Amino acid sequence: MTKIPIKYIVKKDIPFKPTPLKKGDVIDSSFEFIKYLDLSDNDFFMRYIEPIYTLGEELLYTEFNKTEVYNVTSVSGDGKYTIRNGSGKLVNITDKTKNVKPPKRFWFINSNGIISQDFEERKNINFLGLEYKKITGNYFLTQEDAISHKKYLIAK
Repeated sequence: MTKIPIKYIVKKDIPFKPTPLKKGDVIDSSFEFIKYLDLSDNDFFMRYIEPIYTLGEELLYTEFNKTEVYNVTSVSGDGKYTIRNGSGKLVNITDKTKNVKPPKRFWFINSNGIISQDFEERKNINFLGLEYKKITGNYFLTQEDAISHKKYLIAK
């Protein structure tokens, strides 16, 4: 079994020669001069945790039994994120925050022939309509698939 190297994020610029390190750089044991660094110095290094959410990603965040769509506005290498909803409210979350999950996005062709987007967890979604979309083949995981199907239907 291969051992996964521990990664560290550089917290401050280090004018290291011949390879300077900049704030935000991620290093591990493959850095050729790692033996000259004191990785236990918390002023300069912090253990890096691979983020599970990405900048700009949509997330559903539930607070006080109210679920809203938020966008990830900042990602740090220690498993912390800032998310913002449509009205501008900011919330700080971590990898371990329980009431956060990516929405199950889908696309469909509405009754006017327009490609529409929705998510399964939306408040007040019509579950019968959602099931009908799935049964009839009007439920797509990508916008491109919905567009292709619309073109196929028009060409028939």
